[in-house]
Amino acid sequence: MFVLYAFIVSLLLLIISYQYLKIYQLCGYKTKVFLNNILTFSLKIDDKNRLVITKRMLRFIILYFALLFSVFILCFFFIKVFWLILLDIVIVGLFLPMIVIFAHILMLPIEKLIQKYYIKKTRQKLLRFKGKKIAIVG
Repeated sequence: MFVLYAFIVSLLLLIISYQYLKIYQLCGYKTKVFLNNILTFSLKIDDKNRLVITKRMLRFIILYFALLFSVFILCFFFIKVFWLILLDIVIVGLFLPMIVIFAHILMLPIEKLIQKYYIKKTRQKLLRFKGKKIAIVG
């Protein structure tokens, strides 16, 4: 039964952390810029910039949810006092930006591997291409 409670609480905190995920994406997945925006309270609340569910963001959300879920599985398994569980939920809710940064650190090796794969694939395509190559920058 505590697994269901952990799932529900994790899902609610995932919904609450929509703003943090949006800011993380708007900052270009850079933790320094993300943390600066959080600490200066420059939250982008308008509807103009929405969270775009890319493959990278989907992977990140899955890892982020898994972290929240594991925290609450442990919480509900070891703590049996109701008010302590509520206190843990509030504390985790306050530290959601830190969990975003922790998930980013865990996701870095995977993202680097994916980046290397695309670079290798692009190099192979460019080597096979026999026409003129034009680089557009800026």
